Amino acid sequence: MRWQDQGIVIAIRKYCDNQIIISVLTQKHGLKKGLTKHYKKTTSRLQIGDYINVTWSSRLISNLGYFKYELIKSTLHYYITNNLQILCLAFFTFILDQVLPENEENYTIYHYLDIFISSIQLKNINWQIKYLKLEMILLSELGFGLDLSKCAINNTQEHLTFISPKTGKAISEDIGLPYKKNLLPLPKLLYNIYNNNTYEFSNIEFKLSLNVLGYFFKKHFLTTKNTIFLKYREEIIKLIDSENQII
Repeated sequence: MRWQDQGIVIAIRKYCDNQIIISVLTQKHGLKKGLTKHYKKTTSRLQIGDYINVTWSSRLISNLGYFKYELIKSTLHYYITNNLQILCLAFFTFILDQVLPENEENYTIYHYLDIFISSIQLKNINWQIKYLKLEMILLSELGFGLDLSKCAINNTQEHLTFISPKTGKAISEDIGLPYKKNLLPLPKLLYNIYNNNTYEFSNIEFKLSLNVLGYFFKKHFLTTKNTIFLKYREEIIKLIDSENQII
């Protein structure tokens, strides 16, 4: 079994002195893991977020297999001066590596991850919107997408203020107010991203949106083996809270 593709490196693990296991989100073959050579020279090392051409080979598709790769573009220097962007990328690539099934094509997630990385490269001041969209796309592709188009109870599109923690569907203010304590807030930022509206936002709304999406990631994907993603999330929130952090 052998194929070639282009992908983004999302995880790197040491295997032995001269080999590592890398996880690559590819355009046509989805998530794939494989062994490859470990280069000790700093200039030759792969980094999370790097774009590579890969050739994967194995006797069976279910085997770990082996990667040969050629670096297309290194991206670390895009993030190096912004810890918040680094943490967002670290969180997303970690959760992606944990929950995305292997060997299943998913160009949609690849496409939106590429958009997010490109927004950093181009110094887009609204990169946070690209990132939140990326998290929403992942939830949707795995069957847990939010529905923020209308109220789940009366179908109104007006005054959508809450989200049901059970269904991920929007709830209007008049319907949800008596049950406010049992519902999640619907940030205007998330609503506008979902409905493709242009919207100016604050750091507070970015944080609130991350907290809401974080609830659903925790609900659907938290296990005893991947609790580290909670630490990434906590660090992101702490960094936003920092008075000296400018995003």
